[in-house]
Amino acid sequence: MIRRRRLVAVALLALVLVGAGWLGASLVDALLGGDDEPVAEQGASLTERASDEAAEDESGEESSAQDGAADASDEDAADDARSGAGDEGDGEETTEVAESTDEPERTEDERTEDERTEDERTEEEDAEGAEDDDASSGEDAAEEDGTAEDEPEPRRTETVGPEDFYPPVSEASSDPDSIHVLVNRLNPLDPLDHQPDDLTTPQVRSSYDGMLLREQAADALADLFSASDAEGLLMTLTSAYRSYGYQQQLYDGRAAELGVAGADEYTARPGHSEHQTGLAADVIAYDNPTCGMGACFGDTAEGIWLAENAHRFGFIIRYQEGTEDITGYAYEPWHLRYVGEETAEAVFEAGVTLEEYWGEPAAPRYPGEE
Repeated sequence: MIRRRRLVAVALLALVLVGAGWLGASLVDALLGGDDEPVAEQGASLTERASDEAAEDESGEESSAQDGAADASDEDAADDARSGAGDEGDGEETTEVAESTDEPERTEDERTEDERTEDERTEEEDAEGAEDDDASSGEDAAEEDGTAEDEPEPRRTETVGPEDFYPPVSEASSDPDSIHVLVNRLNPLDPLDHQPDDLTTPQVRSSYDGMLLREQAADALADLFSASDAEGLLMTLTSAYRSYGYQQQLYDGRAAELGVAGADEYTARPGHSEHQTGLAADVIAYDNPTCGMGACFGDTAEGIWLAENAHRFGFIIRYQEGTEDITGYAYEPWHLRYVGEETAEAVFEAGVTLEEYWGEPAAPRYPGEE
């Protein structure tokens, strides 16, 4: 009984103490605010915060020290680079800055235009300007002296095509009725016994009656004779149109006398003669005791005038001196060929043969001859 009372008394005392503790805690909360941490926890938090701030300050100081050291290092490196860092003798490897600025020296050929100095470019431009001025001066001087030539004069020893005389005023024709028909050892008439249908007697001084030429050629020859007569240079027509049959007789007579090779040297085979076209005329001086028909005719007053003026009337000297390897015939200053005034003028100015002017192959031999 007595023990039960003691237990009740102890329980009541415990309740009183617990109640007093709770009342005290409530009083403290009311004074400090209910959302704040407990005092014990606050103390622990303050201690931790102080430690963290100290750690942060200490870390900041270390970071600042490291940053300062890095800045100082960068400034030193920059100063070294400005003062020639990486030069021989400093005993240290070059810094990254030095490596980016120092490049291997290039040879003269490797230097680009952008890397050349302004003085070098100026000197080169001045030199180029001087060359241009010299070239211009040379061209101007040539024009003033009259020595400049539009195009080089072709040599007779070479085969010259019509492109060298562009634009050509005519082309070679295979039509036997064309005034531009080409007849030589490689180009016979087609047919071989062709005879023009417009043959007429030219009204000129002749060695014998009955000579014929094609109408255009006959009229042009009459004008040529009138012009030479006016200058006191009298000429005579000695040979004109020859038929296929007549040419055959001439060739056979020469072959009997000189052989085939000898005949070919002086006389065309029938069907290969320009005289058969009715466009060829042989002309000599009317009265010249020192030269009849031959190369010497080219040295007479009549021969010189003919060479200089025949083209005005549509004729050319068909077999010029030094062209045997092209035409197949020796120099014949008396042999005229009618091609029309335009073509005659162009061939005369070019100083070439018909084969060269028309761009045709040279014909020094008949097919099959060596």
